[in-house]
Amino acid sequence: MDYNTVIGEYTDNAYEGLTNGRYPSGMESVIRDYFEKLNQ
Repeated sequence: MDYNTVIGEYTDNAYEGLTNGRYPSGMESVIRDYFEKLNQ
């Protein structure tokens, strides 16, 4: 698998987790910022 495919899947899973409340409150912006920087 190439990097972009893996990062895309991880990003999708992270955002899905945010939508479904799988992460502690207050971590949403940290998670979004992290994946946005990875995808630049």
